Amino acid sequence: MVSALRRLHLRGSLPQIYENPSRNKVTMLITPSCFLPLVDFYHPYQMNGYSAICHVRVLQDNDRTTVVLFSEIKDNPGPSVTKAAGTILATLPAELRKHRVLRDPTREVIFVEHYNEKLIYGNPNRKNFNRYCVVELNKETRTARFSHTTVKGLAEKTGYAVERFAISENRLDIFELSQACGGSR
Repeated sequence: MVSALRRLHLRGSLPQIYENPSRNKVTMLITPSCFLPLVDFYHPYQMNGYSAICHVRVLQDNDRTTVVLFSEIKDNPGPSVTKAAGTILATLPAELRKHRVLRDPTREVIFVEHYNEKLIYGNPNRKNFNRYCVVELNKETRTARFSHTTVKGLAEKTGYAVERFAISENRLDIFELSQACGGSR
């Protein structure tokens, strides 16, 4: 990653960082036009009185459907993203609008649940340890309906490259993130 940023810097196209200093820090990489905009942040949520957090990635391009991935993180203190999918889908769009992440709120948005089974369950033996589900919300009952898919299927359905769906393990590990920020467990 560092060498890629150095190459961009040498061409005079270094991405700029935008940080929103609200209670939920949203960091957006504003990239040159040759790259798709990428927004990564952490979304706190509550379910049945328990607090939890998930990683969120937003993919949006003028010619494609907006995709919002919400990922389970290691050592999540509360309900999993699967159990809380209805709650997440009911609250996340308002968070995205609040931070002005969605450029066009009238466009179609596909919500995708993501698990890295190696990191979350310690299962390194699977050939493909990233699991993806397209999630739709029944607004009346706030229940979620899941449609399992592959990263290749997502890429074909949305037009984004497979690499755009890859979320590094260090973004999904709260302990590693807190250590990098000088925190402790």
